[in-house]
Amino acid sequence: MEFTGSPNASGSSVWGDVMTHLVKANETARLQVYGVSNDPPDIAWKKRSDSIAGELRKAGTDSYGPRPSTNLQARRVKGPTRNDSVGLNDAEVPVVSSGRTVTSTDFGRAIVRLNQILQRNRVRQEWRRDKYFTKPTELRYQLRSRRHRQRFAAAIRRKVQIVQAIQRRGM
Repeated sequence: MEFTGSPNASGSSVWGDVMTHLVKANETARLQVYGVSNDPPDIAWKKRSDSIAGELRKAGTDSYGPRPSTNLQARRVKGPTRNDSVGLNDAEVPVVSSGRTVTSTDFGRAIVRLNQILQRNRVRQEWRRDKYFTKPTELRYQLRSRRHRQRFAAAIRRKVQIVQAIQRRGM
């Protein structure tokens, strides 16, 4: 660092030289970081990062490295409709994990059957219930209500069975 003042200069003039040098150094550092522009630092920084991102796009790279080049073209393929059969041979009939063999090759029927099983097992209701967070107090209230409905249904079922037994005996 070079001072313009004499060695015997007063402290205030030396201090002024130091401050002038620091301010000039700060200005050159700002110009090196943000480029020569009159934009505020945040806008200048955005312009610089946008230009860097543009250069990366031109080069075919992103933050994860170069993109793999593929020559695959997207194309539309007509698939089977709902009522078309899948066309499996008897030798290719797959076995599901429950040990049952799939005998029907009708895709539409398979989807209907799957929806019936999902409905019977209440998969959609559980999915909707688990989709959002429920407060513990609301969960306790829902559980209490569900248990009450089950007890009520069981009591009604017992009474209906008693009435049916009486009717069968002919009374």
